[in-house]
Amino acid sequence: MAIASNTNNCKPCCSKKGTCSKKFKKVVPYEEMERLMNVYGALKAVRNRSAKSSKNEDGKKEGEGKGCQVKRESIKRKFYRWFPDLEQRFFRTEEGQYQPIHGHEQEVSYRKQMREKSFESVAQKRARAN
Repeated sequence: MAIASNTNNCKPCCSKKGTCSKKFKKVVPYEEMERLMNVYGALKAVRNRSAKSSKNEDGKKEGEGKGCQVKRESIKRKFYRWFPDLEQRFFRTEEGQYQPIHGHEQEVSYRKQMREKSFESVAQKRARAN
């Protein structure tokens, strides 16, 4: 009876595509995430969404009591969607702040251009749907 080797029998370490990168990602402090999001904004067109609140049996909204933690995790997810190429477009200073490699004005104009392009794409999709 042959015993299978571990190299052929191993499950993939990550289930999602692209999460197994060997490149080490630097951890960005929460305060720096908020600063970058406020200064540079989204890469794609921001959609207006209203928060849906559902109530449980006690009459409290779900998430009450732990709302700060939920919001913090939500902002972290949003940050990595808004800055998918952080390592390529920004560098970290001695003080721990991230600054754009090509300068502030260039980064602001790049993001504005990308948002406009995204908005046009969304508008075309909506027009086709109607």
